[in-house]
Amino acid sequence: MNIGVKGGGVEGATLSLVPNGSIQVNVKQEMTASEMASQGSSHEVNGKPASKSQYILSSVQVNRLPLDEFQRGGMGGFGQTGTADGETRVLEHVSPGRYRVHVNTQLGYVAAVNSGGLDLLHNPLVVPPGGTSSPIEITLRDDGATVEGTIENWRSETQGRDTLLPGQQLACIYLVPMTETMAAPLVGWTGDGHFSLQQVPPGSYRALAFKPGELEFTNEEAMKKYEAKSQVIQLEAGQKQELKLQLNAVSE
Repeated sequence: MNIGVKGGGVEGATLSLVPNGSIQVNVKQEMTASEMASQGSSHEVNGKPASKSQYILSSVQVNRLPLDEFQRGGMGGFGQTGTADGETRVLEHVSPGRYRVHVNTQLGYVAAVNSGGLDLLHNPLVVPPGGTSSPIEITLRDDGATVEGTIENWRSETQGRDTLLPGQQLACIYLVPMTETMAAPLVGWTGDGHFSLQQVPPGSYRALAFKPGELEFTNEEAMKKYEAKSQVIQLEAGQKQELKLQLNAVSE
């Protein structure tokens, strides 16, 4: 509602409150790895026996990152939200607006995220008043690529810092998608110059290694200065890629 203030009080203005809505989330599992199949039903979720499907579903988390001002985001790990059975869950208390949808999983990778025919990996989710929108359809697969390698200038760049505290990391490896996508870069860490990223979705990426710092990966101008010390790779399903990277420092 728009109001006009002209030297006096505003009277008769009425706002209607609309409850936040809920969005159904369907997860399609295309998991084929032998290690998952061999485990059968010997899984637990929240300390209780669970089927393989429920175990995979429990690893999925949906993050809603607001793109508009005055919006609240949120995340949904389906263990505590929703009441549906099988591979369907519900995101609750969703307010109107535009969101970047990030789906994370500890098992396999996210192959597709759609809603009403719209690809949410490349487009925002638009939620109308009342929060009623088409279900979010998520597809999981486990035939992702593996990216392994070393940082060639590790010794010279980290000289005098060879001793690490438990859990301490000296550098991170970014795989930044080359296509326009709503997805965040894949990130790996290293404390000795060797790295390995598993279940990388097929596609084109720019691979970079950095000392700790804030990387503006969405800023094209900021990223251009690192092109000489990065590699562009094209990954297929099930591929294993070996890399040798140069360690960068985040520029001011």
